[in-house]
Amino acid sequence: MRGDKELEVALSQVKVGDIVVSRAGESFAVDGEIIEGTAVVDEAKISEAINRLVDLRPAAIIKKFDLRKPIYKQLAAYGHMGREELGVKWEECDIADELKSLCL
Repeated sequence: MRGDKELEVALSQVKVGDIVVSRAGESFAVDGEIIEGTAVVDEAKISEAINRLVDLRPAAIIKKFDLRKPIYKQLAAYGHMGREELGVKWEECDIADELKSLCL
């Protein structure tokens, strides 16, 4: 949509500020924000991307998320959500951009 008009345009003609209307079954790649409704990413793509980016062996998970660090008392008292001062590794989004590029 441009302004109040719904137009059909080629994907290559989508501009910043356009509102893209998608119908059931359609798929296309654009960066943007969902302002109404929902979106779906193929779960097989997500699984494939995770397996490519993350070492899921137990020892690797312990190392990546620094799970041997004795901070559990602080977490038990007030949790970890939004408490950046704890520096818990599992709150980091270090692979978010790569994951997004592999899934779209």
